[in-house]
Amino acid sequence: MMIKAMKYGQKIIKTSFDESIESIERWTEVKISKDQAKKIIIEAAIDFNRFYDFQFSKEKSEAKNCLLSYLLLMAKE
Repeated sequence: MMIKAMKYGQKIIKTSFDESIESIERWTEVKISKDQAKKIIIEAAIDFNRFYDFQFSKEKSEAKNCLLSYLLLMAKE
């Protein structure tokens, strides 16, 4: 589902909403409603936000650990 959402998201970013739905239907041979397309885009946005929230917290934790290691090293000198 996530790969489909990413492909749909990329498609919708490049063109108008209606054109995107038509392109997706031609590409997949599956008819989707505007509501379905909107749900897919919302899911993709949520996944996108979760990914970057996780990356930010991970980088913040790594930076904190690096700073603590540096401070401990400096305290020993």
